[in-house]
Amino acid sequence: MTENEPSDSEIDAYATTWDPDREDLRWVPPGAALPALINLPTHTEAVQEANRLLMNTGFAISIRTPLYTKPSRANPVRTVRGAVLRCAQGRTYSSTGSNKRKQSSRMTACEWKGRMRWVEAEGASGASGWQFTSEDGRHNHPAAGVLALPQFRKRDEALLERIKGAKSNRDSAMKILRKERSAGANITRSDVSNELAKLRREELGGRTRIQALAEFLSTYSCDDSGNEDTKFWHKITQDDQGRARIIFFAHPRAFELIKCNPDVVEIDAMYKTNAFNMPLVHIVGITCRATTYDIAYAFVPNEAAETYLEVVQYLKELFDYLSVSPKCFLTDHDRSLKAGLSVIFLGIPQRRCIWHIYQNVQTEAVKAWDVRRVATAEEKDVIEKARLDFIQVWQSLVSCPTEDAFWALKEQIWESYAGFPALLQYLKAHQLPHYHEWAECICKFFPDFGQKATSRVEGAHRQLKLSLTSWKAGHIYDVVLDIHQLVLVQRNEHDGHLQLDEARHATDCLLLEFARLHRKVSHQGLRKLKEQLLLAKDERYDELEECSGAFSMKFGLPCKHTLHRQLNEPGGLVIDPKDVHQHWWYHPPHARGEEVQDERYILDPEKIRPKGRPQGSTTVTLPSTQVSQSLRGRQPQRQPREKTRNEHVQATQQTQQAEEASDDDIEPR
Repeated sequence: MTENEPSDSEIDAYATTWDPDREDLRWVPPGAALPALINLPTHTEAVQEANRLLMNTGFAISIRTPLYTKPSRANPVRTVRGAVLRCAQGRTYSSTGSNKRKQSSRMTACEWKGRMRWVEAEGASGASGWQFTSEDGRHNHPAAGVLALPQFRKRDEALLERIKGAKSNRDSAMKILRKERSAGANITRSDVSNELAKLRREELGGRTRIQALAEFLSTYSCDDSGNEDTKFWHKITQDDQGRARIIFFAHPRAFELIKCNPDVVEIDAMYKTNAFNMPLVHIVGITCRATTYDIAYAFVPNEAAETYLEVVQYLKELFDYLSVSPKCFLTDHDRSLKAGLSVIFLGIPQRRCIWHIYQNVQTEAVKAWDVRRVATAEEKDVIEKARLDFIQVWQSLVSCPTEDAFWALKEQIWESYAGFPALLQYLKAHQLPHYHEWAECICKFFPDFGQKATSRVEGAHRQLKLSLTSWKAGHIYDVVLDIHQLVLVQRNEHDGHLQLDEARHATDCLLLEFARLHRKVSHQGLRKLKEQLLLAKDERYDELEECSGAFSMKFGLPCKHTLHRQLNEPGGLVIDPKDVHQHWWYHPPHARGEEVQDERYILDPEKIRPKGRPQGSTTVTLPSTQVSQSLRGRQPQRQPREKTRNEHVQATQQTQQAEEASDDDIEPR
C-alpha cells in the first residue's frame, strides 16, 4: 500500500449509492450482480450475453485473462476453460505523450474482479454452461449510460446484415442510425460509420477507388447477362501523368428512355459533389409524361472550350450508339458549352434559358436604377417603379410574336432609355447578338415541346445532391454509386407511373376525336391537343390569327387550324396517331426501329377475278365485240354511286402518281 492510498478502514467498501463528492469511494451497486449460468458455446459469446443482461445497470465486464486447459494425450488441443474478468473501466489510463489530439478516457482503474468457468451438467436435471462469480464487487465510478460503453453496443448478425443492405442502397450513416435507433438498436453514429468503412474495405479488396470505379463501369450489367446493351456506356480519359481527366458515363437503365425521348436535351454543370472539386456536367431529357430523366454525366477538370468539346463529342457518340438524334438543346449562357454543341451537333437549334437571361437583365437594371442614391421612401418607390416598367418592356420584347414587332420594340427601347447608356450597351453586347436563341418570334419554331428554361436540370441537380451519401467530400467512385442508385429509383418510378397512365383514361380527354389515341399517347399530350381542338371548335375561330405552323413545329401536334379544316371534311375528324409526334407516345415505334403505320390510308386489297366461267354456270358469255349496238342500247343504264372516302383517297393518289410520271417524261427545254 502506498503512502497516499487510503486504508481499508477509510474506504466505505459496502456503500450502495454513489457519492460524487468522494473520490475515494468504493461501492457495490445494487442489481449489478452477475448472471449465475449462461449456456452458450464460447466464452466470448457468454460475456456478450452477460453484458446484455447488465446493460440497464450501467456496469459492463470484459475478459482480462482467458484460462486454458493443459494439453494431454487425451486432449492435445488447448481449450478455454474459463477467464478472469474485469470491469469495462478497469484499466489504467496511460498517455501517449501526444498533445496534438484532444483525448479522453473512460478508464478509472476500477478494482472490480470476477471469474467465469465452464461447468458440465450434473445429474438428469443439471445444465452445462458458463458459471460467473464475483470476487470483488466494488466499483470506483458511477453507472454509465447504455451508449457510453462499447460492451453495450455489440452488433449482432441481424444488425450487421441490415447495415450491409443499407449500404447497398447507398444510405448514409445518419439515415441508417435513425432507422436502427427507432427500431431499438443500441448503436451510435461511430458504430455505423465503422461498419460501413469495414464493408467498404472488403468491397475494394485492395484496389484504389478510381480503379474500382473503372472496373464497375466496365463490368456492371443491369440484368447480369453481360451483354453490351446492359452495361454502362462510358469514356475515361487521362492526362500526361495518368490521372483521370474526363469521366463520361451513361447508365444502361436510361438507354430505353433515351431511345423513346431524345428530342429535348438540357445541359448544365453542377458543383461541390466530390472531394476533387471537379464540376459534374449533368445532361437530362424529358419524357412523354413531362418528367425529367438523366441521360448522362461527365466529371470534368475545368469548363474550358476544349473540355466541353470532348464531352459533347462523347454525347454524340452515345446518341449514335443508340441510333437517336436530339431535336433541340436547352442551356444557360455558357459560351464554351454552346460552342461545342455548335460544332458537334451542327444545325440542331439551341435555346437559351429565359430565366437566366431575365436574372442577368434584372441585375443590370438594378445597377441602372439604384435605390441607394436616394434617401426618401417616395424617391425609392419612383425608382423601383421605373425599373419594373423596364423589366415589363423587356419581357414584351422577349415574347414578341413576329420579327418586325421585335425590331420595332427594340428601337422604341433604345429611344426611351437613351439616358441609360450602360444598360443599353450591356443589352447590345451580351443579349441582342444571341436574340435568335431566346426571342419568341424565332424560338416558337423550335421543336422544344414547350421547354424555355433549364429548371428541369436545376431540379435534377437538387435530386442528385440529396442522393449523395457524402456531400462535397466523397470520392468520385462513391458519387457514381450514388448516381447508380438514383437512376434505378428514377427508372422504377417512371415505369410504375407509365403503367398507371396506360391503364387509365384521361377523363377530361374522352372525346370522339381521340378514339385512336388512348393508351398510345400520354395524358399530357392529349391535354395539349385538347386545347387546340377547343379553339378549332370555338365560334370565334375566324377571329384567330392565321396559321404559321409554329405550334405543330414546337409541340409536334396538329394545330387548331389543321383540326378546324379536318372537322369540316366529310366523315368528321378522328385524329390518327401518326399525326402526333412520337415524343408523346408511351412506346414510340422509333425506339424499336419500326415505322409508324398510317391507319387512315390502309385500303382493302383489290378483288381478283377468277379465270374461266363461274362454278355451276351454263351460260356462254359472248365477247363484247359480238354484242350488237341495239342490244347494248336496250340494257338499263346504271347510275354511278358516290365514291367512298377510301376510294377517293386511292383515286387521288393514283392521279398524283400519274402526274409525277408524266412530269418525269417531259424533257427539259
